[in-house]
Amino acid sequence: MSSLAETLVHNKSSSVHYSICPSYRDTLIGSSNRDMDKVEYIYRNLDSENYTKKLERLLECRTGAYFVRNFETGQVRVASQSCHLRFCPICTKTRTLVIKSNVTSWLKTSRFPKLLTFTLKHSTLPLSDQIDRLYDSFKAIRRTSILKKTCYAGVWFFQVKKSETDFLFHPHIHCLVAGAFIPQKKLAKAWYKITKDSNIVDVRAVKDAQTCARHVSRYAANPCSLKPLTLSDCVTLAKALESRRLCGTWGQCRKLKLTSLPKIDTSKWHNIGSWQTVYYAQKDSVIARQIINAWRTGQPLDQGVDMRNFFDEIDDKEKTRTRGSPWIDSQTYLDWRYSK
Repeated sequence: MSSLAETLVHNKSSSVHYSICPSYRDTLIGSSNRDMDKVEYIYRNLDSENYTKKLERLLECRTGAYFVRNFETGQVRVASQSCHLRFCPICTKTRTLVIKSNVTSWLKTSRFPKLLTFTLKHSTLPLSDQIDRLYDSFKAIRRTSILKKTCYAGVWFFQVKKSETDFLFHPHIHCLVAGAFIPQKKLAKAWYKITKDSNIVDVRAVKDAQTCARHVSRYAANPCSLKPLTLSDCVTLAKALESRRLCGTWGQCRKLKLTSLPKIDTSKWHNIGSWQTVYYAQKDSVIARQIINAWRTGQPLDQGVDMRNFFDEIDDKEKTRTRGSPWIDSQTYLDWRYSK
């Protein structure tokens, strides 16, 4: 048995634990589990007010999962349904990596990219009202000559924090722009003229596209950390952000689809065994260990390695397409879980 395979299983003479969980969902959650109680609380409250079933969707996210193999390359991925909910920790991590990839590609082709940050003065106004004001002010600053003449394209991201000193919400907008030099003092003066109370504008050059994209993509996928918030604050935040866009583009960047996944030709992938079948068989089955190794390492899996009929399972198309897209992201977008 290879050293990698040995890390995946344990036997009677070994104390090594399984590196994956019995469910695909639990495997992906990892350290995000600490936020799950707050996320469940959010959707339980929203469901009770709006008569929706978002909590049910959250709890089902990535529960039914299958290993799938590419006919041409032999690469192994996982297909599963996803909830696509804003505060779901699993979907948030995937969304972050997708946005990062798309923004990085754009930044690398942009001329003189810069990161701008627009903030408002701390206020006791309801969070929803503050966000309305911030968005209106941001639209106004984009119409000013100072940005029209200097920026030919831009991407914006919303973020909100809660101050540890005055315990007030602090919403602000980050945006990446491409174009000519922007005088910070002039921009701050224009921002103050619009907001009437804030001249806090940060302007800095983008030196590393990938680092900057990783920095801002977190906001688009997860605009606020739930960790420091009370349960009441979490619900307030969720209600204030409901049905709002948290990122967008303008100018020559309008064609950029920030949250678009890479297109996957599903006809090239076939089911080779459910997650649970492979998981519970890995101790005694060489085939199960080969599937897990191929998924984790990215190495191609030989034709014919298949556990689909191991327990006479039902057709994968009927079982996985219960909600959302079963063909979740490529292994590239799962490397947040397995990177060293």
